[in-house]
Amino acid sequence: MGDKKQPDANLKGTFFFVIALGIFIIMTWSSILKIYLDRF
Repeated sequence: MGDKKQPDANLKGTFFFVIALGIFIIMTWSSILKIYLDRF
């Protein structure tokens, strides 16, 4: 039962990684969309 903290820390790190990846994807998508819209 001493291994209780390890999965929680791993899960928290995974959560922050997924949030950072989502922010990166949204920023990339919006910048590509802006470049596309500026052409017209």
